[in-house]
Amino acid sequence: MNSKFLTLLFFVTLFTSCSKDKGTIIYIASTKVDCVGVAPQKCLQIKEREVDLWSNFYGHIKGFDFEEGYQYKLKVAISKNENPPADAYSQSYTLLKVLEKTKMPLSISKGTWLVVKVKDIAAFSRNPVIEIDLSEGKIKGSTGCNRFFGNIAIKGKEVKISDIATTKMMCKDIENETTFIKILNQAALYKIEGDALFLFSKDGETLMECRFTKE
Repeated sequence: MNSKFLTLLFFVTLFTSCSKDKGTIIYIASTKVDCVGVAPQKCLQIKEREVDLWSNFYGHIKGFDFEEGYQYKLKVAISKNENPPADAYSQSYTLLKVLEKTKMPLSISKGTWLVVKVKDIAAFSRNPVIEIDLSEGKIKGSTGCNRFFGNIAIKGKEVKISDIATTKMMCKDIENETTFIKILNQAALYKIEGDALFLFSKDGETLMECRFTKE
């Protein structure tokens, strides 16, 4: 066979193999979770197939900037770390391409919400804040002055908030604080629209309006 042809074939093969964008497809969940490696931390949730269950990812994906609230489909290059230290991941992940970035609908199950309206009250010297964690059945936050904490349960679109207690600092807006706690105890239904959480009475009256805020 002609040597020039062989040389040409070699370089074509080399170019083709180098130009192939090899990589592994992975999926990244829209929220991080508490996890413990060497120390407590926040972990990405990762899987390689859509049908798989999420698992905690203790490493780092070079070149990838995670944004809370979005689910990702990525193409990554995975290489093995030779003799990694005890606190390091055994493999290195490098982002090749973001294939999909999908905005996920908000859920009441876990998150922090800024209260912007309580009945007719829309002006606060400091807005109340609500933090919800349904995995523990807990609700807590700030009245705008004092800290509060209690229990929460969700069934469908029904919500039940109970056993609310607060710290006892003196506050300038004590009337607003009292109204906030009273209204919170009256919440019976909820609705999420976009980044807004609405709490309603059992008769459908709007009691409270909140806006989602990142933790």
